[in-house]
Amino acid sequence: MDQFPQHLGTYQNKDVFIYNTRFGFAIRWGKMFYANKEYDIISMSLSKAIEFIEDIERQKIIIGYYKDIPYRKQRTRFGWVLKYNNLIELIPKEYDVNNLSEEDAHKLIQARLDRESK
Repeated sequence: MDQFPQHLGTYQNKDVFIYNTRFGFAIRWGKMFYANKEYDIISMSLSKAIEFIEDIERQKIIIGYYKDIPYRKQRTRFGWVLKYNNLIELIPKEYDVNNLSEEDAHKLIQARLDRESK
C-alpha cells in the first residue's frame, strides 16, 4: 500500500492530498479535510478529488440570515446541520432538509442559542 499522505496535485493554488485519518481516508485541500463514505477516496485521481471538493463546497452555500449573520446547511457524517456563526445545530429527521423553511431554521438556531447561553 502507498504511503500516506499521498500528494495528488494542486487545485486553486492549494495542495490536494489523500490522508489516512483515524476516521478513514480523507482528502485534504489547503487546511480543510473532506471525507465521505460514498466515495472511494483511496483510489481517487486529482480530477475526481476536485469534483469531490467542488461537490462539498457547493453544499456550503448560504441559505439565509438570522440576526444579520449568515447560516448554511451542510451534510456531515452525523446528518444535516445548520452552521450559524460558530454554532452547529443538527437538523432533526422530522424536518425536510430540502424544503427547510426560514422559520424552521430560525427556530432551530434560536433553540441552540438558548441552550448555549445556559
